[in-house]
Amino acid sequence: MTLHVDANEFNAYTLLIYIGDITPENYDKAGGDLELKTKENTRVEPFTKRAVLFRGYIPHQAYA
Repeated sequence: MTLHVDANEFNAYTLLIYIGDITPENYDKAGGDLELKTKENTRVEPFTKRAVLFRGYIPHQAYA
């Protein structure tokens, strides 16, 4: 997926909930990290039952 924002409004948020069956044991075969392009360039691994809430104006992308 390409780098994008979901909203240009300060009070808009994005909530991403991972509902698949990705675990630390099969992560190397699945992938799907989310990267938030901030000063820290945060990466989130897509493990089952994980949720990520962030401001919609933060540029982000997912990796296959």
